[in-house]
Amino acid sequence: MIRALKDEDSFVRGSAASALGAMKSEKAVDPLIEALKDEDSDVRRSAAEALGAMKSEKAVDPLIEALKDKTWTIRGTIGDTVFDSLERISKKAKKRIRLT
Repeated sequence: MIRALKDEDSFVRGSAASALGAMKSEKAVDPLIEALKDEDSDVRRSAAEALGAMKSEKAVDPLIEALKDKTWTIRGTIGDTVFDSLERISKKAKKRIRLT
Protein backbone atom coordinates (compact mmCIF):
# COMPACT_ATOMS: atom_id res chain seq x y z
CA MET A 1 0.00 0.00 0.00
CA ILE A 2 2.86 2.40 0.80
CA ARG A 3 4.22 1.93 -2.73
CA ALA A 4 0.90 3.14 -4.12
CA LEU A 5 1.68 6.62 -2.71
CA LYS A 6 4.16 6.92 -5.60
CA ASP A 7 1.75 5.75 -8.31
CA GLU A 8 1.47 7.96 -11.40
CA ASP A 9 -2.31 8.22 -10.93
CA SER A 10 -3.28 10.82 -8.32
CA PHE A 11 -6.51 8.95 -7.54
CA VAL A 12 -4.48 5.86 -6.61
CA ARG A 13 -2.13 7.96 -4.46
CA GLY A 14 -5.01 9.62 -2.63
CA SER A 15 -6.81 6.33 -2.10
CA ALA A 16 -3.61 4.78 -0.76
CA ALA A 17 -3.19 7.64 1.70
CA SER A 18 -6.76 7.20 2.94
CA ALA A 19 -6.32 3.43 3.30
CA LEU A 20 -3.05 3.86 5.19
CA GLY A 21 -4.75 6.28 7.57
CA ALA A 22 -7.46 3.72 8.27
CA MET A 23 -4.83 1.04 8.89
CA LYS A 24 -2.98 3.32 11.35
CA SER A 25 0.34 1.62 10.70
CA GLU A 26 3.27 3.49 12.20
CA LYS A 27 5.30 2.44 9.13
CA ALA A 28 3.10 4.70 7.02
CA VAL A 29 3.81 7.93 8.91
CA ASP A 30 6.98 8.93 7.03
CA PRO A 31 5.57 8.11 3.56
CA LEU A 32 2.40 10.05 4.40
CA ILE A 33 4.49 13.00 5.54
CA GLU A 34 6.19 12.88 2.13
CA ALA A 35 2.75 12.79 0.48
CA LEU A 36 2.03 16.18 2.06
CA LYS A 37 4.31 17.51 -0.70
CA ASP A 38 2.52 15.73 -3.56
CA GLU A 39 1.82 17.77 -6.69
CA ASP A 40 -1.91 17.02 -6.36
CA SER A 41 -3.81 18.91 -3.66
CA ASP A 42 -6.32 16.08 -3.17
CA VAL A 43 -3.47 13.68 -2.41
CA ARG A 44 -2.08 16.18 0.09
CA ARG A 45 -5.49 16.48 1.72
CA SER A 46 -5.82 12.69 1.95
CA ALA A 47 -2.35 12.46 3.50
CA ALA A 48 -3.24 15.15 6.05
CA GLU A 49 -6.47 13.35 6.94
CA ALA A 50 -4.60 10.07 7.30
CA LEU A 51 -1.98 11.60 9.59
CA GLY A 52 -4.74 13.11 11.72
CA ALA A 53 -6.48 9.75 11.96
CA MET A 54 -3.19 8.17 13.05
CA LYS A 55 -2.65 10.92 15.65
CA SER A 56 1.09 10.78 15.15
CA GLU A 57 2.93 13.57 16.97
CA LYS A 58 5.73 13.14 14.43
CA ALA A 59 3.39 14.70 11.85
CA VAL A 60 2.87 17.99 13.71
CA ASP A 61 5.73 19.99 12.19
CA PRO A 62 5.18 18.68 8.63
CA LEU A 63 1.46 19.50 8.88
CA ILE A 64 2.27 23.03 10.01
CA GLU A 65 4.73 23.34 7.13
CA ALA A 66 1.98 22.23 4.73
CA LEU A 67 0.03 25.34 5.75
CA LYS A 68 2.91 27.48 4.49
CA ASP A 69 2.78 26.25 0.90
CA LYS A 70 3.53 29.01 -1.62
CA THR A 71 0.47 28.18 -3.71
CA TRP A 72 -2.67 29.70 -2.25
CA THR A 73 -4.92 27.11 -3.92
CA ILE A 74 -3.02 24.32 -2.16
CA ARG A 75 -3.28 26.11 1.18
CA GLY A 76 -6.99 26.66 0.58
CA THR A 77 -7.62 23.04 -0.37
CA ILE A 78 -5.81 21.45 2.55
CA GLY A 79 -6.06 24.14 5.23
CA ASP A 80 -9.16 22.94 7.08
CA THR A 81 -8.01 19.34 6.90
CA VAL A 82 -4.61 20.23 8.35
CA PHE A 83 -6.24 22.14 11.22
CA ASP A 84 -8.57 19.20 11.93
CA SER A 85 -5.62 16.79 11.92
CA LEU A 86 -3.59 18.99 14.26
CA GLU A 87 -6.58 19.16 16.61
CA ARG A 88 -6.89 15.35 16.68
CA ILE A 89 -3.18 14.97 17.40
CA SER A 90 -3.22 17.61 20.15
CA LYS A 91 -6.14 15.88 21.90
CA LYS A 92 -4.24 12.59 21.90
CA ALA A 93 -1.07 14.26 23.14
CA LYS A 94 -3.11 16.26 25.68
CA LYS A 95 -1.20 19.39 24.83
CA ARG A 96 -1.78 22.46 22.77
CA ILE A 97 -0.02 22.73 19.44
CA ARG A 98 1.31 26.17 18.66
CA LEU A 99 1.16 27.40 15.10
CA THR A 100 4.24 29.61 14.93
